[in-house]
Amino acid sequence: MKIVYSELKKFLPDLKKTPRQVADDLTMLGHFADGIKKTGPETVISLEVRQNRGDCLSYYGIAKDLSVFYQIPLSTAKINLPKSSQNYHLPIRVTARKETVRIIALRLSGIRNTASPQWLSKFLSLHEINSINLLVDLTNYITLLYGIPCHAFDTAKSGGKLVWEINRGKYKKFLTLDGTEFELKRETFLISDRIGAASLVMLGGKRAAIDLNTTETVIEMAVYDRVKVRLDAKSLNIATEAGIRLEKDLDPELIPQAHGHLIQIVLENCGGKISSRLYDYYPKKDAPKRISLDLKKPSAYAGIQISKKEIVRILKDLGCQTRIRGAGHLVVIPPNLRKDISIEEDLIEEIIRFKGYNKIPTDQPIAKKSLTDITPPILYLIEKIKTSLAELGYDEVRSWPLIREKYLYRPEGLKAEPIFVQNSVNEDFPILRMSIISSLAFQKKQYQSYKLPDQQFFEIGRIFYRERSCYSEFYSLGIYHHQPQTLLNDIKKMLVKLGLKHQKLKISRFKGADFIEINLEELLKQIKKLPKRSLVREKTGSHAYELTNQIITLDANIFLKEKKDSEKLIKKYSKKIGEKHLWQLAISDVYYDRGKREYKYTFRARYFNIDDKTAKKLHLRKFGLTNSARN
Repeated sequence: MKIVYSELKKFLPDLKKTPRQVADDLTMLGHFADGIKKTGPETVISLEVRQNRGDCLSYYGIAKDLSVFYQIPLSTAKINLPKSSQNYHLPIRVTARKETVRIIALRLSGIRNTASPQWLSKFLSLHEINSINLLVDLTNYITLLYGIPCHAFDTAKSGGKLVWEINRGKYKKFLTLDGTEFELKRETFLISDRIGAASLVMLGGKRAAIDLNTTETVIEMAVYDRVKVRLDAKSLNIATEAGIRLEKDLDPELIPQAHGHLIQIVLENCGGKISSRLYDYYPKKDAPKRISLDLKKPSAYAGIQISKKEIVRILKDLGCQTRIRGAGHLVVIPPNLRKDISIEEDLIEEIIRFKGYNKIPTDQPIAKKSLTDITPPILYLIEKIKTSLAELGYDEVRSWPLIREKYLYRPEGLKAEPIFVQNSVNEDFPILRMSIISSLAFQKKQYQSYKLPDQQFFEIGRIFYRERSCYSEFYSLGIYHHQPQTLLNDIKKMLVKLGLKHQKLKISRFKGADFIEINLEELLKQIKKLPKRSLVREKTGSHAYELTNQIITLDANIFLKEKKDSEKLIKKYSKKIGEKHLWQLAISDVYYDRGKREYKYTFRARYFNIDDKTAKKLHLRKFGLTNSARN
């Protein structure tokens, strides 16, 4: 959205701020000025209106916000149209009643259309709009001022008999103003005349277009169901300035002012007279929204004191109606212009915006307040289990809940069916797992391809299944260890830490491997008290890695005259090698040679995400084996 500063001042005659100050303040109000450009005597502010503020895609809406912010009056054009003695009713019909909010239309006769004067052509060019002719340019000018699109039809071409309707396959083709022809969809919302499709609601047509020979016109302005406009624009792949505005929540109550202003300037610049009665289709007005506002909340949200008097002043300046409701509460009815205000939080946001975000101090401490712990207990259980298993040397893996059909594992005794995904992100993985064991079996195969020895890993995630018409999902723990007895012992240790000493554990065999799976939500029911505080403080120091190459295993012999602590030696050489490619380092053997009176320590190092040649080079250098193996 572009704003010409001199035009903005017509709405705000008392505006004293410079264009730069206005741009900064608009950014503070949430409209994000992304540039200021000087073009001859004019200054243009470029705005990025990110909110659902159809009103702010106009000078009127932006000026309204600044009027409240600067506390200066908003000036609008005084409409004084000549009274018409005509009793002619426009032959307009609306069959798309559900899609139409409001239409206002009027016929002008005896007009003289010409090329636009320089001021109008220049104004439109600053908005990157080409000048067409005076009447068309005036409709574009008013659209920019008020944000509500309008159309003018040449009655000599259209006949003035206009119908707002859904296509239903009646019209096949449509010719745009620039001569582009495209096929109409069956459900397209359009305006037809005695011949065919004259216009789309967001795009004018060529056949009934205004030209320099136009002497009589019907000028309409309307607001529609914004969802329908959006669907049509998407299905037809059309993006127009009118469509962008009509996709927003626009104010039908603003149409009489905007349309009256347009008729007035057309009569002033093109001459002619009003030759019909005003057509005003407005079948259903929106019921006013009543929002309850707690007067303490704006201060609580902002962190600064905002008085009741200031709150009421801001709301009234915005056009809200207010009424006291008990102690400390207001009932607020937002203005029609602000369709985006619908809940209490919207009112609080407006109050803080117009109070000024820059008035919220940044150098004051946040008040301390104890908050209720709303973390689900199962998340504490999951963190406790992760910590325990990491301390026992298990690696955590994470995988998709989607699996291949050949990896579907049904837990014994579970009378349920798997859930097939209709639109999976990968057609090779069409099923939601019924057991974590499915994912662990697939992970084990991956590890085998990387030649990872002595595997021990776990995963905590959700499992899914269907029992008749009921769908269920649970948190589940799956664990694998290359030695099943060690697996059983480790899980017993973990359960003891959780305060559960007597649990029946069953090993499940799948794809030639042994696993254990535990339903964590059932486990949680057996735990009387979970120590939450300690869970937050525990740290495992673990890291997550993605394997991209095979694990490379290399040995090194180090000879020492004195016996050393094995853990200290592992720590020393781990630090020398670094974490980037070292998967595991262990001392596999310690031998004392009595003849030489020295100790031989055999290190076994495993490297990852590195090729064989580079791994050997790194291994030899870090263990000092290139020249001598004796230290």
